[in-house]
Order: sequence, then structure tokens, then C-alpha cells
Amino acid sequence: MNISRLQRRLAPILTPVSAVYSLLMRLRAVSYRKIPHRAHRAGQPVISVGNISWGGTGKTPLTEWLLTWAGQKGLSGVVLTRGYGASPPTFPFSVGQQAEVPYSGDEPLFLARRHPEALVLVDPKRSRSAAWAEKNAKPDLFIMDDGMQHMALWRDINLVLLRPEDMLEEWNRVIPAGSWREPASALARADAFLLRADERLFPTLAPVARKRLQDFNKPIFSFYLEPTGIRRLTLGLDAPVIPASGSGEGLDACAAAFGGSEYLLVSAVGNPGPVLETANAVLGKAPIKHIIHPDHHPYSAEDIEALTSADLPLVCTAKDAVKLVRHLPLFGAQPVWVLEVGVRFGPSLLTCQSFPQWWEEAWQRVSASYRRHPA
Repeated sequence: MNISRLQRRLAPILTPVSAVYSLLMRLRAVSYRKIPHRAHRAGQPVISVGNISWGGTGKTPLTEWLLTWAGQKGLSGVVLTRGYGASPPTFPFSVGQQAEVPYSGDEPLFLARRHPEALVLVDPKRSRSAAWAEKNAKPDLFIMDDGMQHMALWRDINLVLLRPEDMLEEWNRVIPAGSWREPASALARADAFLLRADERLFPTLAPVARKRLQDFNKPIFSFYLEPTGIRRLTLGLDAPVIPASGSGEGLDACAAAFGGSEYLLVSAVGNPGPVLETANAVLGKAPIKHIIHPDHHPYSAEDIEALTSADLPLVCTAKDAVKLVRHLPLFGAQPVWVLEVGVRFGPSLLTCQSFPQWWEEAWQRVSASYRRHPA
């Protein structure tokens, strides 16, 4: 049964529990504000990329965008992540490009492989991994993945990602009655909101987003994940990406790689709907079947057998690819393709700036404060 539907059915029972949970979360937030030095302050700026709800909002792609930006500026970035489902031998665990997914988790390994110039640290205690990085790596900035509720580490910029449903039916529906981790009052901690909506959806959401968020007096930016192409999954170095330029010609190049072949789609992400939309757009046709696993799903021998028995080209997300690559020999001549996407920013509300413009100014302001008053 759909979880959201079940929550609504049980609302009379769950809503009182949500009220108690919301109160506890508000008291927790107040304690961090009121008790001096409870939150560890790092020696370099900390940027939190988080959300108010569970599920996929695009935190990892935005973190990757920030790492790319840092690399272009010649800045040394460190990602602090708890690594969902990871069981490393020690904490903090530095994720190398050849790390095993059970140790690192899928998203940290994806970031480490895409950004070898950055340091990715897995540790549920982000303050501990930040202190370790300051001693051993001398970073210029920290990016705290999924940091909205992790207040034990002081953050200088709070980026809060929101889904369309957060503005609509899920607004302020706190667990267990809904998907929100905290009540709406927690959004006051945001320095900027990033609403995942493309240029078609954003005009529909803009009025309600303005109404819901304007009292927080923070800019609202829209963003979405745009297909950039496909690449063949290999055991060695990453194969070149066949670009999807957004034009018919670019998309045709991706479809041509399949030669009109049918294909199987598999995903284990927080929000599988956009994966299917991306595959349809890039390859020009729907898959024979979309196999959906829970987010962070570890692929078992039975899962791999089901994928190879289809004897069709397989298409997956980049996050799934870091888990599937070790099983690649079992696919034999059956090709495995990876959907590539990138963050694109759209219109904004309550500001005349684009997100990259706002981000540059926010970074300059924060980094200047550290130069004047080192932590």
C-alpha cells in the first residue's frame, strides 16, 4: 500500500503523535540555539545541503554542483556525510575511488569517483569528521550532506531543498503522519530554498511557494535535473558520454546507441518517477520494464540474475552504477548504460538573482568573515 495513502487513512491516530514529535524537534532546535558552544564550529565555512522531508530531493546532484564550482575556483572541498547504510571499519572513513559500497554507501562513492580532487568522509558524527579533515587535509570549505537536522556542527549557509509535494499535499505533515522530519517552523533556519521544479512546473508552484515561504524572507530558487547523455558502464575508466544536448540531434545520438533496441530500466533512488521520464526523453522510447528498488538498495545475486536473464540492454542511474559495476562480468555481452544528468537552475522568487549569482555573493560574504575572524 502507498505509504502516504496509509498515513492519511490513519491520520486521526498519527496526527497527535506528530504533534508530540514536532514539539520535541522544536525543543531540540532551541537547545542548540540557547546553549553556547553545543554545536562544534569548524575552522572553515560549512555549507549544509539538506531537506525538511524524507525522500529524494536532489541533494547529491546539488552537492556535486558545489564540488564542481569549488574545483573551478581552486578550492579544496570536503564532503561530510553519514553514508546511509554504510558500515565502514573506522570513523571517519575516507572514501577512495575503489572503496566497497558496504563500507562507503552508494552516494559517497559516487561523489568520490566523480570528484577525486575532493575528500569524502563518512561518519555519523559530522563534527568528528570535520575536526579530522582540518587536522589532516586543510580544506577551504565543508559541504555537509543531508545536514538540515544535524545541528551538532555549526553551518554558515543552510541550503534547504524542497519537493513539489512539500508545497502541496505534504506541507507541514510531520512524521509519522507525513514525510516531514520537522515542523514548518524549522524552515526559518534556511538561508535559501531550492525547489525541485523544471520550467514547466515552476509557474504552477510559484504562487503556493510564495505564499508558504514568503514570511521566512529568504530567496526561493528552482532547479531540476537535465539529461546530459548516456555512457557505457565499464570496469576501467569511465567511457565517454554520448551527449544529449537537448536538441533533437543530441537526443538522436543517444537513441542511436541502442539501434532501436528494447531495453530494461532499473533504479534504486528516492524518487524513481523522474528516472523513467529521463530515460524516455534520452532514448526516445519507454523501457520494456522499469524495475524499482528502494533507495540505497544493495543489489543481491538474485537481483543481478533477474537483470541478466532479460538479455536486453540495461539502463540505470549513475548512483546505481557504482553498485552494479562489480557485477558487470556477469552481464557478458549484455551492455549496461548509465543515464547522466546535471543540475540546471530556473526562475527564482523573492530575489532578482539566479542561484549561481546568489551563491557567489553568499560565499564571498562567508569566506570573508572567516578571513577577518578565524574560527
